[in-house]
Parts: sequence; structure tokens; C-alpha cells
Amino acid sequence: MKILMLAGTAAARQLAGCLGRRPDRYDLTASLAGETRQPQVFPCNLRVGGFGGEAGLVRFLVDGGFERIVDATHPFARYPRTVARAAQQTGIPCLRFLRPPWPRRPHWQMVDDLDGAARALPAGCRALLATGRKSARAFAGTKAEWLGLRVVDPCDTRRWSTNGVWLDVPANPTVEDERAVMGEHRVTHLVCKNSGGRFGLARLDAADQLGVTTIMIRRPGLSLPPDPDLATSIPEALRWLDRMLLETPSDAFSTGPEIARRI
Repeated sequence: MKILMLAGTAAARQLAGCLGRRPDRYDLTASLAGETRQPQVFPCNLRVGGFGGEAGLVRFLVDGGFERIVDATHPFARYPRTVARAAQQTGIPCLRFLRPPWPRRPHWQMVDDLDGAARALPAGCRALLATGRKSARAFAGTKAEWLGLRVVDPCDTRRWSTNGVWLDVPANPTVEDERAVMGEHRVTHLVCKNSGGRFGLARLDAADQLGVTTIMIRRPGLSLPPDPDLATSIPEALRWLDRMLLETPSDAFSTGPEIARRI
């Protein structure tokens, strides 16, 4: 069964690893948006870059003869709307693989978006931002004393604003690693997106232990047209794919003349 996985998360790599150990069943291609210079290694075919919008994704799916789609993009990504519409156009069954959010902790300050997080930072604070490179603009106008924004790719310059610096993301950091970073920079506030998953738990635990205030951004609500099937764990995703494997290709996938004419 030929599968296209829209990837980019640690959970997506883990699922790809499971499927890669079953080459007799699954022919997997993983697709990355290309936002990092040195992406992690995937144990399968890998493509990097955009498709050229919804129409480009539809054409790629049809021309490639894909039979299933797994949308394992980041929980805060907007791309699932495009994926769901492309699945609807092609008739290809789609699974949204979405890890559950972290359970709320008593001391968290919950906000709805980046702007809300920026407003929640008090003047004179020292904040560690785990919100992604593109979030810099939202925090540039705060009255924080110091802002450290975590990034995967090293930056050519040290600063991104008068009070903001880039900080490299450690590989598989432990609670001790995160405590050391927060202690070195005298961090008073941590800002995170509620992405869920194991990566990031050490940072949350370190903040708890040090009494650092955590500002947590809620996940956005996405209305997908139509809602795809949902899996929140790798075993659930594997069960869905195994069930799909039992269907005949003629029941599950068609690249008939109507689709070919539309694209």
C-alpha cells in the first residue's frame, strides 16, 4: 500500500520507523515542508518542499498513485485544511495523526495565541521562548529584560531584537540540561505551545522544579472539510493502516477520468 505522510514531528519519525520495518506491507513517502536546513533522517523515501498549494498536492497524490494519506504535521500547523481538501478531491482515505496535548498543570497560565503570550509577559521578566522561529515578531515589542528564543537551525547573528537572542535547541535535553539553561539565563518565565509528546516534557519539569512561570498556548481549533479519521498514538495509527490494508484498491482509491480532468 502506497502512503504519503505529511511529516515534520518526532512522532511522525517514530511512525515512519514502524512502517519502515514492514516493507512487505507499506511503501511510505514522507514529505517535509523544508523549514529546517538539516532535517532528521527518515527510514523511507523523503521529499522536501511545498507542493504548490492544494492543486499541486492533488496532482502529486494522483500522479504518484498514493492509496492512503497520513497527516502527521505539527499540532499548530494550518496545513491539515489543505490535506483534508486534497483527500476529499481524490477520494484517498486520510488519517490525522495528532498526539494528545499535555495535561494542564495547576500553575500554568493559559493563553490562546502568540499575541496573548506576549501580553502575559510582565515588564522586566526573563523569558525562554519555545514557540518557533517565526514567533519572534510577536514578542519583539515586549518590555521583557531578556528573551531567549529556541531555534533548531543555528543563526548567523546572536540577536533578533534589542532584548532577544537565539538559543540552539539541545538534542534530546534532560531535565538537568533544561535546569542548567534556565539557571544560566536566570529565566523567570517559560512560553510554550501545547504540542504534546515526550519532547518538551523535560523543559516543563525543569520549570516546575525551579518555580519558573509557564505560559502555555492552547492548540488552535481547526475545522477540517471533512474531518479525517483520527489517531492519537502510534498503535492507533498502525491499526488504522492495517485495517485499510484489508480493503481492495478499487474500493479505496480511484484516479478516474473525472479527477484527471479537474487537475
